[in-house]
Amino acid sequence: MKSILLFAGTIILFSLGSCVSQKDFIIESDYSYLGRFNKYKTFDFVNIDKRDSSSHNPDLEKWIINRMESQGYSYSNRKPDIYVNYKIYFSDLKYRGYNQEDLNAYLNKEVSLASNDEFEDEVYLSDSELTELENAEAASRRKEYDSRYYTMDSGTLLIILVDRRKHSAVWQGYASGVFALGADNLDRQLRRAAGVIFDKYKVVADGYLIND
Repeated sequence: MKSILLFAGTIILFSLGSCVSQKDFIIESDYSYLGRFNKYKTFDFVNIDKRDSSSHNPDLEKWIINRMESQGYSYSNRKPDIYVNYKIYFSDLKYRGYNQEDLNAYLNKEVSLASNDEFEDEVYLSDSELTELENAEAASRRKEYDSRYYTMDSGTLLIILVDRRKHSAVWQGYASGVFALGADNLDRQLRRAAGVIFDKYKVVADGYLIND
């Protein structure tokens, strides 16, 4: 597949000298303003080196498949709408995220704006016109990204959803403290971390939202 452009940025690995014990995960998530969350129906995993245990964990992938399917998405390797990519960081790190309103609040606002325009004439754009429009929207949105840095300790799980058509990330969630309780049962810890991460992604197929 082509290279993926991540809207979120730099990961800086560094050593803190000692591990910080944590009872709970530290969970954060970010999203792209150009995500077409109301269009996504199918998903697959990014092709990676299966010998790399930091980016290939069959037990975790099985859990993610079950979770995505429970939210209405279909697992398909034929031009899926989104790719799922994940990475396990065993070292402590600093991560650049973004200060944004809750994804549900943002999408509810977008739905409200769309409903106000429902009686306007539809405009059909060519692929090139659509790309040009999206690039203009991206430029106008860029100033709205408010960067902030997180210190992620005791192991971190990062999960990214990538728009296949745009080759760019539209959502990412990350949890630190994966190994805070020890690495004796890594698969169980990763499933727990994935669970709290996906609790931040309350979108089901076709853009419907999971309300609290």
